[in-house]
Amino acid sequence: MATDYAFLLLLAVAALVLGAVVVAVCVQWITYLFRHRIRDNLPRCRRCEYALIGIDSQRCPKCGMPLLPENIKRGDRERPRYPSLGAVILLLLGLGLVVVIVAPQFTERTGEPKSIGAGTDVMNLKVAIDAFQIDNGRFPTAAEGLNILVNPPNGDHAYVDKVPIDPWGNPYVYRFPGSKGNAFDLFSSGPDGIPDTADDIGN
Repeated sequence: MATDYAFLLLLAVAALVLGAVVVAVCVQWITYLFRHRIRDNLPRCRRCEYALIGIDSQRCPKCGMPLLPENIKRGDRERPRYPSLGAVILLLLGLGLVVVIVAPQFTERTGEPKSIGAGTDVMNLKVAIDAFQIDNGRFPTAAEGLNILVNPPNGDHAYVDKVPIDPWGNPYVYRFPGSKGNAFDLFSSGPDGIPDTADDIGN
């Protein structure tokens, strides 16, 4: 479980960082798209910004400043700028990298909680079966199955409240006698729902 929480935390941090980058670039882009203030390129008085058009005088008609070259300025034509192509490419590469790294891990981990749940059920059922064997001197038969743990013979106390089904909606497989030297077999048939395949969970 700690691994799942750490992964979710990492995923959340990556999403926040990526979201912040995307928002920052979008805000910059939108700002530049709507920033169309294009100033004229007329000569102006440096002191009062008066447009010096058709002026024969050596002084500014408005403020009287001598019209020396250093006192005259020209408005810079301000053009809207956009994020560079390189920035856009880097952003797209970053998005692609996050998808390539995070998506497979997320896909692989989606089955982990179910597998862990199945393993826990199998372990709890084994404990109940062992307790049944100690009280009754035998294991449940194949015909009795796991239901005998809920309704034990001779009115004994129940060993489990109910027989669970596995996380994929299938009953747990109980076999007595067991195979491969086991007293009994107990397992989940896994995601494919087919017993005795590679994805079985249990013994």
